[in-house]
Amino acid sequence: MSDPTDLQIIKELNHNCRIKVTQLAQLVHLTPPAVAARIQRLEDAGIIKRYTIEVDLEKMGFMRQVFIQVAVAAQQQSAYRELIQAYRQDIRHHYQTTGDFTHLIEGAFPDQHRLSQSLQALSMVATYRVIDAIDELFWVSTLLMSQKKAVALAIVFLNCYLIFLQSYTVRCGRFSPNWEKPLELDDHPAFNLPRFHFINNIVNFLKLPSSYDWGDIPFCA
Repeated sequence: MSDPTDLQIIKELNHNCRIKVTQLAQLVHLTPPAVAARIQRLEDAGIIKRYTIEVDLEKMGFMRQVFIQVAVAAQQQSAYRELIQAYRQDIRHHYQTTGDFTHLIEGAFPDQHRLSQSLQALSMVATYRVIDAIDELFWVSTLLMSQKKAVALAIVFLNCYLIFLQSYTVRCGRFSPNWEKPLELDDHPAFNLPRFHFINNIVNFLKLPSSYDWGDIPFCA
């Protein structure tokens, strides 16, 4: 079972598989021997299967990068496999999928003519739909990090909201949300609400103006 340190090591290797162990050790706050042992364990467990490279397809001359959704009838499976083998040099990845389409092809073609040629051959054995790849927007690791930040921010707001509900009266009324000092309710002069100094820190974190006019907020009509 991988722990957070293993995941961080995998993330760094995925970004640069040629990184030196000494550099990787500094990033994950371990000694080089400890990092080397973890990498060896990940390789032995089959978690790290191989090390590869990423290439610029356009600079290599593959100007047409597309995804092709394919629906193959059962009686055409053999002919379809032969077609895939014939155009294997143009196919980066080939998946079997669920849904209306049975397969997904990620292809890279040198020009439109080569793509059209392969699509014409494909139309003889299957139905298909072409999706053009315009640009890569972000790395998976960046997406995961953004999701983590979004979850953390949601937890902050949820905690603030729960404390807000616990701290104020449920009766109808109005209040002036001054977070710097306790608030006194009309019918309960001895009842003081807790201070909310941490709210100001959250506001600063979110870059809201400190002079933001929250106004008087009614609890109910």
